[in-house]
Amino acid sequence: MRVDLSLLIASRDLEAELPTLVKQLLVVAQVACPPGREAGELAFEILALDERSRDNSLSVLAMLQTQIAQLAVFDDIAPGSAIQEGVARSRGQVVMIVDTCVDADYGVWACEAVLGGQPAAVVPGELLAVQRDVADRALRRLSGGLMRGQRAVRKTLADTGLTPAFAPANVSGMRARTRRWLRDRASLLPITARAFDRAGRG
Repeated sequence: MRVDLSLLIASRDLEAELPTLVKQLLVVAQVACPPGREAGELAFEILALDERSRDNSLSVLAMLQTQIAQLAVFDDIAPGSAIQEGVARSRGQVVMIVDTCVDADYGVWACEAVLGGQPAAVVPGELLAVQRDVADRALRRLSGGLMRGQRAVRKTLADTGLTPAFAPANVSGMRARTRRWLRDRASLLPITARAFDRAGRG
């Protein structure tokens, strides 16, 4: 089965954040709208790669797995290798990487930018979205976290005269679209409309 979007969580000691983070990624996958398609049509997967957390992250992820069919959990990942492991295990044509809670609107923006033809999209320090071939070239052997991954992608693209898209200063229109879509379709996901509003503000 073709997978349009792989959403990777590079996780270490994120017990308290994981429920919100996973729900934010569900929002991204359900709202992102590729050219010529409708919102909600993306085939997606969420991969949580746990770098030997010392808290209860794995228990939280196991609970979330019972609610979310698209969530796969990989534990005992060596520290600093979650991104390379995630890229190797993922199947999506677009790969988005996070390591903490994100603004879902920026996640939608990044995925739509790359689905629309950009080689990569960056929100500095928060998330990275890349086309599959860029992920394979820049991140398959990466040692380190999200910031290092963002630098590796910028360098890989610069070597061929390309640059990633950077987050726009204002995503208010996208934010309004996201909230309208979510309130209309909150029953499609395992989270209430009120909780979607809270996640959108996170």
